[in-house]
Amino acid sequence: MIWWLIKTDAGGNEEWSATYGGVYSDVGYEVHQTADGGYIVVGHTLSYGAGMHDVYLIRLAPPARPLFTVSPDSLWFGSLVVGDTLLDSVRVQNQGNADLIIDSVASTNPFFTVSPVSGIILPDSSTHFYIQLIGAVPGPQEGFIIFHHNGATSTDSVLVKADVITGFVPLEEITIDDYVLFQNYPNPFNASTNIKIRIAEKGYITLRIFNILGDEVAVLVADWLDAGSYHFEFHASHLPSGVYFYRLTAGSERGASDNFEMTRKLVLLR
Repeated sequence: MIWWLIKTDAGGNEEWSATYGGVYSDVGYEVHQTADGGYIVVGHTLSYGAGMHDVYLIRLAPPARPLFTVSPDSLWFGSLVVGDTLLDSVRVQNQGNADLIIDSVASTNPFFTVSPVSGIILPDSSTHFYIQLIGAVPGPQEGFIIFHHNGATSTDSVLVKADVITGFVPLEEITIDDYVLFQNYPNPFNASTNIKIRIAEKGYITLRIFNILGDEVAVLVADWLDAGSYHFEFHASHLPSGVYFYRLTAGSERGASDNFEMTRKLVLLR
């Protein structure tokens, strides 16, 4: 005689079934669910052991399930000028024991786009999803990146926010006192990108690149420069993909930033 174990949902619909036991009398008495989602079945058996109604204990492994986690759960892109684009990313991790199937990823705001828009993430693995903001309309922008997947928490979302400014200054209002750190182009970039700066007056100028941990990875200039516009090319073939920051400082003496300091974000994609 065998045990026939049936698992149903709240509506009484069968989810799975299995049989256990041998050729003689095997009787089950109780089923208990364990903390990890598995089961323990207790009974007695004549098919196994000494054949004298020995205790029959079966431990069923928890069902295979994916577990969706995302980090960070919100992104602030900061301010950008109309016509610029910015790129950032979130990391989706599968902490479960079955494949996490991302059926679709969509944005509630058309100025935020995401890539890829689907995928499969193996257990104990992760994938980056890249979110691009297009500065098309001035004003605050806000939306959600929606993930539809086969995990128990579906759907999940990431909040995205930014402030788009016009960046337009009438010609008559432009003065020699302006310092400007322009957005790099192209961005994102593969091997190299161009950075333009404008210096209002002679000073000690530094333009440095930092990784997301704050470590300095490159120095494009650290010298006395006259007022004017300058272009610098950043070569990143030796660096891994990711988000980086470039910071412009202008000081009245070496190492100072009393005149101007500004930081922008750039993205390296392989």
